Amino acid sequence: RTAHTLQDIFGGAILIQFGIGGWILCMAAYKIVSLRVLSGEFASMTLFICCILTELFLYCYYGNEMSVESARVVQAAYCMRWARTPARFRRALLVLMERARRPLRPAAGRVVPLSLDTFLKIIKSSYTFYAVLRQTK
Repeated sequence: RTAHTLQDIFGGAILIQFGIGGWILCMAAYKIVSLRVLSGEFASMTLFICCILTELFLYCYYGNEMSVESARVVQAAYCMRWARTPARFRRALLVLMERARRPLRPAAGRVVPLSLDTFLKIIKSSYTFYAVLRQTK
């Protein structure tokens, strides 16, 4: 329930943030090409790109970690010493294991999964859009 509530509250905002972040990466890359390497503007634009990449990476990394760790809950529950526990506890553990078979998959706006693969796709699509802009110049 907590994951569902968090998804409802933050999913749309994260989706918008991903879209704008990808757009900003593209525009910043387009701008940085025309700057002198030793200029202050180049340094600040590089730092800006690093900040945007870090922001997107953190969402994707921790979303990926959440999926991986939630997938390991079943194994962790099974590997515990449950054989000598009361029957009521074993039934509760069985319910937990059955629920945990479906790992949590956080997503931005219930559309874009928060994973490392998504982070790479954002970078690739930003570069592709940048390349298209560069050719039309």
